[in-house]
Amino acid sequence: MQALVVDDDARSRHRLRSELEHFGYAVSEASDSGEAVAQFDARPVDVVVTSIFMPQKYGLETIRLIRRWDADVPIVALSAGPSSDSPAPEEAKQGAMAADVVQMAREFGATWVLGSPFDWDDFRDVLRELRPARRSRAGGR
Repeated sequence: MQALVVDDDARSRHRLRSELEHFGYAVSEASDSGEAVAQFDARPVDVVVTSIFMPQKYGLETIRLIRRWDADVPIVALSAGPSSDSPAPEEAKQGAMAADVVQMAREFGATWVLGSPFDWDDFRDVLRELRPARRSRAGGR
């Protein structure tokens, strides 16, 4: 099984890689949308895990472009952005914007969106849910 992790933060990519490898995935990494799309085009994967909040909203762009090529690959979009629970007015405004971007991720085709605050147990639950339905996508698109 193959997974593609897309995140601009190297530490986050490392942690996601560890979790996915624990579930039996071989993992490739990309730090932005362009790199992710090039890798996805070159090598089919069984799941894409992408951060939503990267510079210039690359997470949304990644979802949109991958959906153009493959309507079926599971995409897990992760939001580590500002929490909508924040009490300060500026943080509340950022939380509302984050909620809008999370909704956009769903509309662009994310299979699952794990919002802020991000919970690793929720991520593991998604990976468990993927297990029964997993199939090799190596046959091409």
